[in-house]
Amino acid sequence: MCIVRLVLPLLLAATVGLARAQNTLRVPADFPTVQAAILAAIDGDTVLVAPGIYVENVDFLGRAIAVVSSAGPELTILDGASLPIPVVTFANGEPDTAVLSGFTVRYGAAGGILVDGRSSPTIVGNLVRDNADCLDGAGIEVHSASPRIVGNVLQDNFQPIFCWGASGGAIAVVGDCAGTEITGNVITGNIHSAGAGLSISSPGLVVVTGNLVQGNATFGLCASPGAGIFAAGRVRLVQNLVTGNSSPIAGGGLHLEVFSGAPMAVVNNTVVGNDAPIGTAVYVPNGLSTPCTLENNVFAGRGAPSAVFSPTLNVLLAAFRNNDVWNPGGAPYAGGMPDPTGTWGNFSADPLFANPLGGDFHLLPSSPCIDAGFAGAPFLSPTDADGDPRIYDGNADGSAVVDVGWDEYSPVASFGSACPGSGGFLPNAGVSGPTPAVGNGGFALTLSNALGGSAAFLLSGLAPLPAPVNLFFFGLPDCSLLVPPFLLAVSPVSGSGPGVGTVSLPLPIPNDPLLHGARVFFQWYVTDPGPALLPGAMSAGLDVTVL
Repeated sequence: MCIVRLVLPLLLAATVGLARAQNTLRVPADFPTVQAAILAAIDGDTVLVAPGIYVENVDFLGRAIAVVSSAGPELTILDGASLPIPVVTFANGEPDTAVLSGFTVRYGAAGGILVDGRSSPTIVGNLVRDNADCLDGAGIEVHSASPRIVGNVLQDNFQPIFCWGASGGAIAVVGDCAGTEITGNVITGNIHSAGAGLSISSPGLVVVTGNLVQGNATFGLCASPGAGIFAAGRVRLVQNLVTGNSSPIAGGGLHLEVFSGAPMAVVNNTVVGNDAPIGTAVYVPNGLSTPCTLENNVFAGRGAPSAVFSPTLNVLLAAFRNNDVWNPGGAPYAGGMPDPTGTWGNFSADPLFANPLGGDFHLLPSSPCIDAGFAGAPFLSPTDADGDPRIYDGNADGSAVVDVGWDEYSPVASFGSACPGSGGFLPNAGVSGPTPAVGNGGFALTLSNALGGSAAFLLSGLAPLPAPVNLFFFGLPDCSLLVPPFLLAVSPVSGSGPGVGTVSLPLPIPNDPLLHGARVFFQWYVTDPGPALLPGAMSAGLDVTVL
């Protein structure tokens, strides 16, 4: 998913930190097990683990060390062998320089990862799957601690059927966990009594940003509301996509429970396609009396149950603004909460997603969510999940206003992959000038990261190829043709040398209303010897919609 782009800077930061390590202890070359290497490590060391299946339960023992794999989670597995202890434990005050990165963590019978004892480790780029726990947090349990959980996949973790109560199929955050960050994770297919995706109950601030929470379910005799995210206390939910979750009680997407004196913020999320008997998108059991914010969200229902349900009248409507609450099969709101549609910027309209049946919840150019948000909403991210600017003039009316939901509509989007030229540089397709709107004479297509002094060929079409064509038989095994090979222009590449060449090709858009909504697809081919058998490098594709 595109959501992973948000965590790349954090991954790079972690890598830089590893480069400063004092010593590297290799497993199994120097030590037979990961735990043996941890026992020998001192603060600042790196434990570098080669591919393999390591059947052991690992404890960081309070050390400020980085335990990383050399080949990634697909090939490097920490297997808990279904023993009744966590597969990985941080419980002795480990700082943020204690890093776990690049592992599959599986088959823990008391959870995959435990973070306790006021620890604040960094858990980044792991696959945490198929772990079980009768209590909180089958995937990751955070108890009175403050980790950074970034860019992981948490999949198919569960509470065994003979257990009841507790919460958190993928992640449970319990106690005062101020400083906990949960960012850019994919949370899917987890099962638990409550909060099958995320369960958070903390008087201290927990920040949840840019996650995909999809296909999680609460179940059993003690099932509770809130299948996607159960949030209670001082929680900040920003720019998450919550879809396809189900609860037999209420709150298929979100359960929001406000603590006295612990304000909650729910900003620019998209909650769509979730199931529950009441409040398919959002269930608020105790109203919103404590100062809190629900702004710029899409809360979309499905079927007869309401999308948003609160049983009380204790709702501060001023805190509920610029939300699109839409339910094609029933009422948008139910319970004691009055319907705020038409006040405080709230509306009820089909968000017009690109392909909701296919799981694509980007906005179409005609979406009513474009430029419909409240720019004063707190905690707005500078970019959306795709890296597009968070506040953009998506309707070309001359005023940039934030969109409603997790996606900021952009008329320019990349697709597919580039293939490298000299020095390993990937040619980059882009645009310059104002928005690609009807009558914009200053619009231009650009190329960067190319070989200076070469020639660039711009290919274009009114649709991308249904299936990319690999150019292996043309001597370019790493390259794929993404658009029909219709040649639009040839241009010299300025500069001299690998990775420094650029092109700016004017493409003025006529002042013709019939062009509104037109989509054109582009790809650059550069005559660059690079690593290929024949001289060639190619950019990713570029999808441009005329506004």
